[in-house]
Amino acid sequence: MKQWFQNLPRLRISPALILLTALLLTIQLICGTLIPSLGTDEFYQHVGLSPHSIKSGKVWTLFTYALFHHPQHLGHVALNSIMLLYYGGRITHIFGLPKALQLIGLGVLAGGIFQLIYAILAGELSFLIGISGGNFALLAAYLTFAGESRFCGIKGTTLTPLLIIITFFLMLVASGIQLPPSPQLNHLVLTFSYSILQISHPCHLGGLIIGWLVAWKMIRITPIPKKSVKQ
Repeated sequence: MKQWFQNLPRLRISPALILLTALLLTIQLICGTLIPSLGTDEFYQHVGLSPHSIKSGKVWTLFTYALFHHPQHLGHVALNSIMLLYYGGRITHIFGLPKALQLIGLGVLAGGIFQLIYAILAGELSFLIGISGGNFALLAAYLTFAGESRFCGIKGTTLTPLLIIITFFLMLVASGIQLPPSPQLNHLVLTFSYSILQISHPCHLGGLIIGWLVAWKMIRITPIPKKSVKQ
């Protein structure tokens, strides 16, 4: 946690990330305050992601779902905005803006696909909104790049697979599968629910996995700088 605050002054947040965050907040303002009629289930069925929307030919929802958040839960869009700026800024600083945007896009796509698969298997009728998939891809990539750096006493390379396991476990508990100590955990997970949206552990899982895989691929192809030799 100390390292998190130490890194703040060194953040290089690009105008593109600021514009993307401003877009999320503007959409939140429009749907939540300026035009309340847009903050309804009927509207979100056209932009949110669900098996029904894909079957109806609304393929664009694989990406548009990331631009919208629950209109009555400011904490949802606020947390996502902070993660987007912080971890997006760190990835931009390390590998450039194109790679950061690529990770966000891949995380959104992977998170959406994971959620669709889960919804089909579990018979889930709700729809997905929020850019968490992209943010979790940035998070996983940054922790993997951190290597030996420690977060809460855990190495970055160890923390990402640990988060994947925890998220997968939460997904199983939320689906109703009996795992010890299931009753307590199931009650805890189901407590964090919205009227039109439940926390999407499959989406988070998809983002974490794709961010982790992309990070390791980038690490393998990144050339190691040669040390200068004094003559």
